[in-house]
Amino acid sequence: MTSTKATPLLPVQHSDLRTHGRSGIRFYLSSRRVRYAIALAALFVISLFVLVNRGPNLPLPAAGDELSSIPEPIELPGPAEPPSGDPTSRARAGQVKEAFIRGYSAYYNIAFPHDELLPKSNSHADKLGGWGASTVDSLDTMLLMGLDDLYRQATPHVAHLTFDEDKRVQFFETVIRYLGGLLSVYAMTKDPLFLARADDLGRQLLPAFNTTHGLPASFVNVNSGLTSMGWMGNVAILSEMASCQMEYRYLAHLTGRPEYVRVVDHVLDHMMQYAENGGLYATTFDLTTGRPFSNAYSVGAMADSAYEYFLKEWLLTGRTEQRFLDMYLQSAEAIINHLLYVSPNRKLLFVADANRHTLLPDNNLQHLSCFIAGLFALGAATIPNVDPRHAWAAEGLGQTCWLTYADTVTGLGPERVRFPNARTKWVDEIAAWEAAGRPDGTPPGVNERLPVTQGEDKDYATSDPRYLLRPEVRLLVLGPKHNSDRVSAKTLESMYILWRTTGDTKWRERGWAMFEAIDNHTRTEDAYASVLDVNRVPTPKDNDLPSFFFAETLKYAYLLALDEDIVPLDKWVFNTEAHPLPIYTWSEWERSHLNITFPNATLAPSPERTSVNDKVNENPQPPDIQQEQGTKKYWDTKDLKLLPMRFVVAVLCAIAVGRTTLDGVWKACKSEEYFLEGRKELSDRISTVTFVAGLLLSTEAAFITTTAPLVMVINYNLRGPYILLLLSFGVTLGGLIVGSAVAYVLTKADKSWFEETFMSSKLRVCCWLILVGYPFLSIGVSTSCLAFGLLVAAWNAHDRLVKYGAFSLLLVPASMIPVFAITQYPLLRKKLSSYKPVSVEDLEAGDGVRVVDRCD
Repeated sequence: MTSTKATPLLPVQHSDLRTHGRSGIRFYLSSRRVRYAIALAALFVISLFVLVNRGPNLPLPAAGDELSSIPEPIELPGPAEPPSGDPTSRARAGQVKEAFIRGYSAYYNIAFPHDELLPKSNSHADKLGGWGASTVDSLDTMLLMGLDDLYRQATPHVAHLTFDEDKRVQFFETVIRYLGGLLSVYAMTKDPLFLARADDLGRQLLPAFNTTHGLPASFVNVNSGLTSMGWMGNVAILSEMASCQMEYRYLAHLTGRPEYVRVVDHVLDHMMQYAENGGLYATTFDLTTGRPFSNAYSVGAMADSAYEYFLKEWLLTGRTEQRFLDMYLQSAEAIINHLLYVSPNRKLLFVADANRHTLLPDNNLQHLSCFIAGLFALGAATIPNVDPRHAWAAEGLGQTCWLTYADTVTGLGPERVRFPNARTKWVDEIAAWEAAGRPDGTPPGVNERLPVTQGEDKDYATSDPRYLLRPEVRLLVLGPKHNSDRVSAKTLESMYILWRTTGDTKWRERGWAMFEAIDNHTRTEDAYASVLDVNRVPTPKDNDLPSFFFAETLKYAYLLALDEDIVPLDKWVFNTEAHPLPIYTWSEWERSHLNITFPNATLAPSPERTSVNDKVNENPQPPDIQQEQGTKKYWDTKDLKLLPMRFVVAVLCAIAVGRTTLDGVWKACKSEEYFLEGRKELSDRISTVTFVAGLLLSTEAAFITTTAPLVMVINYNLRGPYILLLLSFGVTLGGLIVGSAVAYVLTKADKSWFEETFMSSKLRVCCWLILVGYPFLSIGVSTSCLAFGLLVAAWNAHDRLVKYGAFSLLLVPASMIPVFAITQYPLLRKKLSSYKPVSVEDLEAGDGVRVVDRCD
């Protein structure tokens, strides 16, 4: 029987496929089946990318599940129906509304769409992102005042806003003014435009948390995500760290995005490790070490709204999250015990800053600190069985803040006053008063005091005579301006809350006197401006009209003037920019999806104070953030009962990420430090395999585009070997394309993107593993096809040495496969049979396993 040899596709002398008039590639592409197969493969790859990169799969509430409670929109008084009540109240409300129209019209005609008006120079300033801060900040005030024409005029501006420009913006100011303003308007109107813009902005600001310990940086570029330091240097300011929780958690309630809750809750988790003296916090934290940095305690500049948000977040979530209440009560107790002092003669109660190490006071009362009177009043009215000292402190501090206004010739309060001779703590005065049997029945510091006339001893001296309404234009010169600029608004806020919680009209009258002083002494030709000296008439003006004048000052003045309670405090909570947000509660599905837990706040004991120059490696690692509930649900052991299934998953994980489980990856998604290290490791793997694929592709291209030089020895232009070479080339090309795409995605992806991918659904995890593993698989498949094609060509050679020699060479690497299987399979089988996916409890234990730790 005659043996037959494989027939070449072409005669030997014309073995190049191109000699037939069309290339071999065209020949194969002429087949309809081949074209269909290529189209299906392309569609599969595109579908994988779409599945991986689309938004998170949000769980829908189950039938009968409790839905979140959002109050109905506020019933807003409109121009056609003026506020009811007595004529005096109506006249006052109209006067405040007139002031708003006057100031906003000047801004709109001169400065819009820029951030703020400079009233003396009739120009504008863009220190708040350039998105029209005065407009966005004042939208809810327009609604409350019934200025519907102004509101409709401003709405198209919001519709055209985009937050992805190459801009460096202040995280804190952008959150409380823009994000808070947009959320408040959505809560009032349910117009989806404002929720859409709030969600856009919230996502663009998230990179601010991409620091070593997850504390927000002062500045963030909303396009690139790069963070940068503020005027204080490489620190996180306390008020910036803890004054984003109300806005981001409410945004998570509206959108279902877990990352919004995760980043802001982690900040509080970190802070609680460094609570000192029962509940006080340093005004700054080092961004590198995560430790307290400054040497001061304060409830004024750089600290105020942090303590404010502890109580307000508890109220905002329907008084269900005990941790926030615990943090507030502990901080309030520490403030009462360490920061409240009484002046010697008039017995004025005031709150001072103190040294972290000695607790000695600086005897200064910042007018920004006057917010604490309203905060104590709000807590006394809403917390069951609270210490009566809270109500006493609210009364005494409110009176002192009012007197600093009433004692001046203009009726405006200065930025800072100093009590030089005050050395007695209020708690010591209270103890002596109680030991004496509570004479007069009124605690010290709470007795009614009248304003003094010029020349009389006030018990304090004015150390900074300005009445600041200053925007960021002075930030680098004056320091913590972003907190100290809310003087008038915070005092008016306290007057409003004291009136609404106590029912005592004296607070309403005092607040109205403050507004009249503002209206009389801050007027310019067209608008209003800050005052440089409250003790001079006429008052010298500064060149600024900040956006919060419309958002806070005039809003609280208007609410003080109304008899109706149009923003009831049992249904709405004001953020620190006076944007009201509706009280809500978390439903069961939200608790599960957003990982909302209700633990008590257990503060760490006061750490030993160390130098601010402590080494980074001496700092304890931050605790692991709790894992999403979805992870455990999607990767439970009951889904992988069969050993072959566990083997497939383990092999896929090993190919894609270099380890047999995803436990390390899940943990890396919960820590910024581990995430960056893990992403770099994965990027290096992908870069290496794409480099190898490039080299292999050039080798395969050489084979399929050339004619075999010695066809009698080895002829790879035969039909069988050539098909294998083409297959090897196509697989390698696909691996190179996918690898390059994955490498690019890794450079752009942040921690939240990885978390959405690995925590959302099993399908998305599998698709992502296939995409990442495909470049590695393609190298293996293409190398095998290339080797086998050359082996087939060699097997058809006329030279027996070539035929059997090539086959023998293939046996050497092939023999390593069973050798490896024999040595590794028992260990792998044992690990897979006992494998238990990472659970929520494992992560809560905080075992510190890092992404670089090998799970296999």
